[in-house]
Amino acid sequence: MTAKRILLVEDQPDHAELAVDVLRMAGYEVVHCAQGEEVLGAAQRFVPHLILMDINLPGMNGMEVTRLLHRHNETAQIPVLALTAYAMPAEKEK
Repeated sequence: MTAKRILLVEDQPDHAELAVDVLRMAGYEVVHCAQGEEVLGAAQRFVPHLILMDINLPGMNGMEVTRLLHRHNETAQIPVLALTAYAMPAEKEK
């Protein structure tokens, strides 16, 4: 059986390292992107089963990246799970 593939989008090196380690120990194949601008190309090459998307990214934020992914046939059906440290009610609604 082949490992499920996860694309992790996280700009904080410590958070990314921890998440990649935990996911790989759980048997997932993981590719990491630190910037939103890298995600579309990485998703098209890697074809993940799931994208874990940090919302607060420098440059193109996670919401913008997710909209971009959904506009392309190759990536539109990949589930995207938002990751954020925001705890304010207005941020949760987004």
